[in-house]
Amino acid sequence: MELSRVQSLLEQLQREQMKKDQPSSATAFADLLKESSARSKDAAADAEKFLTTGEGELHQVQVKLAKADLTFRFLVEVRNKLTDAYQELNRMSI
Repeated sequence: MELSRVQSLLEQLQREQMKKDQPSSATAFADLLKESSARSKDAAADAEKFLTTGEGELHQVQVKLAKADLTFRFLVEVRNKLTDAYQELNRMSI
C-alpha cells in the first residue's frame, strides 16, 4: 500500500472516532440540566448547614448559591431561545 493511502485511512478513522466521542446536543443539554440540579442541591445543603450549625464560610455559601442561580437562569434562557426557534419554524410556510 502507498503511504498516502495509509495516511488517508488513518485520518478517516480519527475523524470517525472524534464523532463517536462527541455527545449529541440532546445529551449535552441533559447533562447540563443534571449538573444544574446537582449544583442547586449542593448549594442548598451548604446554606442549610451554615444556617443551622454555623459551619463553613458565608462567602463560600454565597458563591455557590450565585453559581447555582446563574446556571439555572442560563438554562432557562437557552430553553426559551429553543422554544422561540421552534415556534418560528412552525410559523414558516413551505
